[in-house]
Amino acid sequence: MDYRYNILCVDDSRVSLRILESILSKEKEYRIIRATSGSEALEMLIKLRVDIILLDIAMPELDGYEVAEIIKRNKHTSDIPILFVTAGNDPEGIAKGFKVGGADYIIKPYSELELKARIKNQLLIKDAHDKIKIEKDLVQNIIDMQDNIIITTDKEEIKRANASFLKFFDVESLEDFKKKHKCICELFLREEDFYSLDDLKEDEDWIEKIVQNPQHNFIVLMDDKADLEPKAFAVKANRLGDDTKYVVTFTDITEISKKTKKFEKIASYDMLTGIFNRNKLNEFLSYEISISNRYSFPLSLIMIDIDYFKNINDTHGHIAGDKVLKTFCNVVKAKIRNTDIFARWGGEEFIIVCPNTKLENALIIAENLRKLVKNTTFEGVKGITCSFGVAEFKQYETLDSLIKRADNALYTAKANGRDRVVKA
Repeated sequence: MDYRYNILCVDDSRVSLRILESILSKEKEYRIIRATSGSEALEMLIKLRVDIILLDIAMPELDGYEVAEIIKRNKHTSDIPILFVTAGNDPEGIAKGFKVGGADYIIKPYSELELKARIKNQLLIKDAHDKIKIEKDLVQNIIDMQDNIIITTDKEEIKRANASFLKFFDVESLEDFKKKHKCICELFLREEDFYSLDDLKEDEDWIEKIVQNPQHNFIVLMDDKADLEPKAFAVKANRLGDDTKYVVTFTDITEISKKTKKFEKIASYDMLTGIFNRNKLNEFLSYEISISNRYSFPLSLIMIDIDYFKNINDTHGHIAGDKVLKTFCNVVKAKIRNTDIFARWGGEEFIIVCPNTKLENALIIAENLRKLVKNTTFEGVKGITCSFGVAEFKQYETLDSLIKRADNALYTAKANGRDRVVKA
């Protein structure tokens, strides 16, 4: 016969157990399981599914309170409701029963109607809890199927996390994680262009900032405990019903981030020499011109051309020419200041932007570079020289005008014999 509920009755008195069984067996949906001691009851719980426990308090060896404590400490049995059966109306004893995990109590001698009503009430509550648990398990299974890291939190602590979370942080359970960390935000690496706690003002909360700025892309960097390398995540956060709970999703965009940085590098750098390209130079120079116009800071520009570079390619080949370009750029980069901007203008022509630098100082820089390049040994060629054109920015002058004046000075240097510095 199929029973809907299994009721475990625990009492050292066989007479009391027979009375309970005679009353409850009238209900066709109840299966009655008897145990005459606390130890026997605990063995039953290991073997059988139990929906409610009727537990006598006064028993030898293990009394009802001790049995209840053991049941409530075990995660597999802690949800089973316990109805204490007591022989006396002792307020302290009843209070102790509730403290150790009792759901209700009934005093001997009890009426059949009262007993059934109390059992029915606890089973209804258990059914409701079971349904909630099933729904929670279903939600957990759904989020566990997601590749993204998903957590729910009340901002004070993480309430739920999916399997991807546990795998990424290499922990067995959420509790293991919370033993080490109070908040996932502690693990956001402090790196340029990535969101971290350093981006917050004193009174700001990291989740609220994301929620209140949905149009902004929040990207965090966290160490992958499995791969032992940082990974980039796009973070989204939404409120759950009220203002106290949130669901936060971390989408792994590491590969996209790498590709983006690769494209940024292609867009900004010369692939052969590794210095800035013409597009990036124009961006930097436009910015420096705006600063110079606003604050009247001096600004100078040095244009460089490698003398007779075509002869190097024609005589030694393009591979040798490429090596000369790379070596030349390395020599110049090592010599110029950190604030200077060095870029390839095209072919064998290069430009150095010198912020906050007057013409006379830029001429000194150019002359020092001319001597340095001339005295440098280049693999596969006898040596090279360079011609320099130097111009200082005139307030409200255009970018094209500044470059044109430096280019004219460079042309003059080449026309006058090369290997020299000429000012505009």
